[in-house]
Amino acid sequence: MTAISDFDPDAFLVVPARTFEDLRIGEVFRAPSRTLTDAHAAAFQTVSMDNHPLHYDAEWARKQHKYLLRRQRAVRYGDG
Repeated sequence: MTAISDFDPDAFLVVPARTFEDLRIGEVFRAPSRTLTDAHAAAFQTVSMDNHPLHYDAEWARKQHKYLLRRQRAVRYGDG
């Protein structure tokens, strides 16, 4: 087993680390994509202890989105 002091985070970079000054106008940044699954969401919920239904309950999120849109319209047009 390798000691933690032997861990080199640079060996695990997907793309090289860069600072703002390293960027140039017109430069294109491409990074590998990843499809997130329900298993990823469940693992994140577990480690972050963030069990808000917004993150995993599509029906709940849909209802809340509709509610927020109605509230925005009401405020915008003076109905709320």
